[in-house]
Amino acid sequence: MTRMLRTITIGFFVLTSATLASAQITSVHTSLKERDCKKLKSTDKNVIYSGRCPGVGGYKLEVAASEEHEYVELLAPSGKRSDVSINPASYSFAGKVAEWRVKNGKPIALILRFNLMGPSGTKIAESLLVVSKITGNKACVTDVVQPGKSQNAKAAKLADALRPCGKSISH
Repeated sequence: MTRMLRTITIGFFVLTSATLASAQITSVHTSLKERDCKKLKSTDKNVIYSGRCPGVGGYKLEVAASEEHEYVELLAPSGKRSDVSINPASYSFAGKVAEWRVKNGKPIALILRFNLMGPSGTKIAESLLVVSKITGNKACVTDVVQPGKSQNAKAAKLADALRPCGKSISH
């Protein structure tokens, strides 16, 4: 009886460990650099660059740049678009890498860096991380993480928590 109980206990432990390991959240990074994205034609006369960048799990990112800001949209496999940008008062541009938080092979969140320019427009004054939750065919911004020593870790923790959508988040 003891041997059978031990075998069942070990089997349960192995099964539980395998289940927990498969449910881990991991990071996958993709590029937002122009050279790594497919250039798109834009009909908007204010857009000076538009590109479709690789993503994860059938999702892609589209970057549109005007003279003052860069905007990023998540393009779901279904074709539905979601804004994953911020609307700061100062000049801004997106970082060159997107961090996807992935669980069981599916993206659950996205972390993007947005650099805000100072009054001179030549130097980065502030660098924010924008966290978006991905649910099925849509995404929404949940948090904006201010600069700091543990900014990246804080953004990952918020992304993994799948927080509710924020109202219109601007800086």
